[in-house]
Amino acid sequence: MARELTTMAPLVLATLKRFVNEGVLAHGPTETLGRTRRQMEVIAQSEDIKEGFAARKEKRTPKFVGK
Repeated sequence: MARELTTMAPLVLATLKRFVNEGVLAHGPTETLGRTRRQMEVIAQSEDIKEGFAARKEKRTPKFVGK
């Protein structure tokens, strides 16, 4: 799993880390869903997601920038 994590975009890793850290504390389901949606929107609009899709289409290793 650690090897797989090293291939992920920095923005995705930061989001996963935030999910884990915030998941330790008890939050209501509505609050958790709202936070998750906001964080997923950041990823959906990032340069890294565009690079990831382009790299996959071009069959090359992605070059993530963390934005």
